[in-house]
Amino acid sequence: MTDQRRIAGWLNDLATITAGTAPLADAKAKIAALSALLIDEFPEAAFCKQSLVHVAAPCKFFPTFSELRDALTAWWRENKPTKAIEGPQSEWTDDERNYLAAWHRRRAGGKYPIEDLPRSLDTMRSIHPRVFAELARTDGEVLRIAKQRGWFPELRIVPNQMAAD
Repeated sequence: MTDQRRIAGWLNDLATITAGTAPLADAKAKIAALSALLIDEFPEAAFCKQSLVHVAAPCKFFPTFSELRDALTAWWRENKPTKAIEGPQSEWTDDERNYLAAWHRRRAGGKYPIEDLPRSLDTMRSIHPRVFAELARTDGEVLRIAKQRGWFPELRIVPNQMAAD
């Protein structure tokens, strides 16, 4: 499930980029309302730096819900990861599930700055390949790094053949 705080942070960044001189109180009210609506519409991986740039680029003002949803839908359609080939998490070991949970806690707490992600992910894909495949499927930033590094043969995920809705 998507964390509403992550969406609110993403929306706060969007407001900072697009709102110009709009009153802070107005932006905060919009952020609260929008994050409550978007939580059920998109997975957590949709709220990353690349989607923020995509949504913000054409905006002269903070977008309406309709504009935001349309732009984010278009971005997600082009960038969402394919299904991981590995088995469902119910088949994972306790160690794999614990590693994934710890990863999410560290990311949520800001413990993995963007410059450290490639090294951490390279280690992860050799120690916990199923966890890495799951993160590439669900986290847009991990997927972007995996594409840049050419790690798809190991994951058996083909870039640019994203699952259709």
